[in-house]
Amino acid sequence: LLEEIILYPPNNIFLKSGMLNITKDRDKINPSFIIDIDANSNNIYYLKIKNTTTALQFSINLLEEKDFIKKDNMKQFFIVLFLGIILAFSLYALVLFFYTKDISYLFYTLYIGVLLFQQLTYVGFLPLYMSQEFTYIDNLIVVPKVGALIITGILFARSFLKTTSYKIIDYIYKVLIYIVVLQILFLSSPIFYHPELTVLTGLVFIIFNYYAAIYVYKKGNKQARFFIVGWSFLLIGFFLSIIDALGIYSVMYHIPSLVLICTVFEALFLLLAFVDKLSILQKEKNEADNKFLDELQKRNTIIEEQVKSRTK
Repeated sequence: LLEEIILYPPNNIFLKSGMLNITKDRDKINPSFIIDIDANSNNIYYLKIKNTTTALQFSINLLEEKDFIKKDNMKQFFIVLFLGIILAFSLYALVLFFYTKDISYLFYTLYIGVLLFQQLTYVGFLPLYMSQEFTYIDNLIVVPKVGALIITGILFARSFLKTTSYKIIDYIYKVLIYIVVLQILFLSSPIFYHPELTVLTGLVFIIFNYYAAIYVYKKGNKQARFFIVGWSFLLIGFFLSIIDALGIYSVMYHIPSLVLICTVFEALFLLLAFVDKLSILQKEKNEADNKFLDELQKRNTIIEEQVKSRTK
């Protein structure tokens, strides 16, 4: 997420790197410069590093080129692996939507899609493989992206937890949507740009969503159990992202794949919540069918006895 990095070597020919200065021949996520230094020599290098949309955090590492390439390739391998897993979950949910006509599956697919878009930018994958124009715009739409993530998350939660039966919880969800829409409209311009407010709104939403799922579960909605587990991983991942964005602790440097791992587990358990929901609905349907058959059998028995009585 470092936007601009300029290295000033002793020969006065400066070199540029960073998210907004990715050359066509660059194929590594982490920005780097190749430096040749003679043995037993001293050189002075200056770095200029600039960020405008997120907290400025960086560290300087000296690595052999082969070690740097190996480390970066491994990082990209795991990103692609996690990407494939999450896309498979989304595709499965989309198939279930067309099969069951349950709108919750569609909201899940939309939510995971927006979440994935956000995370791939966050880990530096999209800036590396998309055009500079795309990256420049992507870097400016932090508020709309986080806002879209919150709104799709709310739509999914309301549909899955059936919060229309719980007026206060449903009302708070609606208020959060209105707040986020206002933030997208008024906090996205260069004149008044405050993405941290939308990020903190996202934290409020996640905590409230967690509470709502537990509340609904205690009220007898057993379908919420896997939802609670899945949201726990999102709570961890989002909390780590926030302390990273606010400059408290650099999660991405120390554990670069942690947020994506949390996303994978979240997507998995939310999908298991759907499978669990289908299982519960099927069980309820079977119980209803059995009850209906029992009632039908009793009615038939009564009718047979009445026929016998009248015949006699």
